[in-house]
Amino acid sequence: ESFAEISKDNLSERMAGLYLLIRRRLLKRIKSLSPKSHKKPALARHNYPGISIKEVRERISRFESVLGFENELRVDQIYQQIYRISL
Repeated sequence: ESFAEISKDNLSERMAGLYLLIRRRLLKRIKSLSPKSHKKPALARHNYPGISIKEVRERISRFESVLGFENELRVDQIYQQIYRISL
């Protein structure tokens, strides 16, 4: 097999995986809006309340001081409940 054939196969597998990912996300979102759903968005917000970026930074600074970490970590909010922590 040549490299071009391998990369074509890899690309088709990736596209198939991406299609399944998007399909799964859409189906979950549609099902969550159903009256019979056990996973309503409001219930998820109640069970997993958000945390402010200020609180995340405070918690990380406490860990840094306890562990003696010299470099200050950077925190970026990516989505409501998703944060990126980096140097």
